[in-house]
Amino acid sequence: MKKNVVIYWCRRDFRVFDNPALFYACKYAHDHQMLFLPIFILEDYMVNAHADEQCGYPSRFVIGTFVSQFANKFKRFIVLIGKATHVIKLLVAQYNCIIFVNDDIYPDFNTQIKKLRESNIPIHVCVDALTIMPETRTLNGLYYSIFTPFKNKVWQEFCSATIIQSPKLSATTYFEEPLDSVFKQCEPNKILNQCSQSRLLKVGDQSYNLDTVLSLPKQYNLFYHNDDDALRWLKKYISNSIDVYHEKRDFLGKSYTSKLSIALAWGLLSSRIIINELRLKFQSDFKYPVTSELGAQIFITELIWREFYRYLHLHYPQLHTAPFQEKFRTMKWLSGDEAHSRFVAWIQGLTGYPIVDAAMHELAQTGTMHNRSRMIVSSILTKNLGIDWRWGQEYFRAMLLDLDESSNTGGWQWGASVGADPKPIRIFNPLLQANKFDPNQQYLRAYLPQSYFDSPPTPIIEHSQARIMALQRYKKII
Repeated sequence: MKKNVVIYWCRRDFRVFDNPALFYACKYAHDHQMLFLPIFILEDYMVNAHADEQCGYPSRFVIGTFVSQFANKFKRFIVLIGKATHVIKLLVAQYNCIIFVNDDIYPDFNTQIKKLRESNIPIHVCVDALTIMPETRTLNGLYYSIFTPFKNKVWQEFCSATIIQSPKLSATTYFEEPLDSVFKQCEPNKILNQCSQSRLLKVGDQSYNLDTVLSLPKQYNLFYHNDDDALRWLKKYISNSIDVYHEKRDFLGKSYTSKLSIALAWGLLSSRIIINELRLKFQSDFKYPVTSELGAQIFITELIWREFYRYLHLHYPQLHTAPFQEKFRTMKWLSGDEAHSRFVAWIQGLTGYPIVDAAMHELAQTGTMHNRSRMIVSSILTKNLGIDWRWGQEYFRAMLLDLDESSNTGGWQWGASVGADPKPIRIFNPLLQANKFDPNQQYLRAYLPQSYFDSPPTPIIEHSQARIMALQRYKKII
């Protein structure tokens, strides 16, 4: 007789607190006297280096670390290897299963769910990816495409979102018998051993081995390794730094940013948890417009930017490859050998713009980059060097520890001035940006070698000339 099993399918939600799928899976198992089994499905693209199916080594490193840590929360946690839909179909063939999983905004997830439901597999998809109502629209019935009206519309909903308490894992009855040999498994703490450390990239008509292109050593620091660590990190940041966030977040020399992007990207924290901690700290419900707590107000605004990009990606899945603004889909970017030569120089931090080169060194070494730096390097790649924004997007996908596909795509389209929230063409002046946000060269000195200052590289193209050429390129479209 088949065992009755409730499956919690963990994907990018490595937390116990405010985890809808985990909470309802445990509740269902308790209410219906069923056995409980949490799983993570390790697919080929998460382990091996594929230029066409980008899951960069930093992402593999994060998966290996966080799955191992998260598994320690449970009496039993299984990592299964294979295609997700195939693995789940195998589980259902062996046991009477009900699946609980948190929703996602990406088409591949919805495709998986559709296939499973077409096979009559009972699967509950819990609301988690967005904090606001996905179908939020303007008065004209359209989806929002400009940030400020979107922010004004969703602010109170976002700030009043409720959280789900942790399930009673100790009171849950686990499924403990060995799985059939048909299932390929991996110990959670051995995922990293299976992961390729190769770093591959494909842009335009050319492929790169980034281990050959880059000479800088990787020095990854995750800041926190599990949801408990991340929550402590959040509380400390709110206590020590949130009050000056609005004034100092853009300065590069001494970072006043929260460094919570990794936790948000991989689900160690939800936006709802962060909002709840801010409410507790300030004893405020942050009714809009906020007239005090300016640091918290701007911090929440940045969280809503993240929400905005996820909202757009849900409703416009083509954004990963196509600009939001249709008129820019015919933009003629630099191509051929010159394009690749400039792109490699940008990757290597040899553009001749010190602030850009420091930022590219930061990314290559640490797997992270300050948000102000991301805006600068995206503007320089697309405006000054004339390179397709999708090349930069792909490089960031290959290199970021905190990769969030919607924020990455949204940020690159913003930097290239081809995305939502259109403004006049933004062309960042790298010298002015450095003088304003790194006046004492702390950032430059932290990431550039002394040889760079002893013999500074000549800019690939002088900024004044690049600016004229960029304006001409965009005016052809406008």
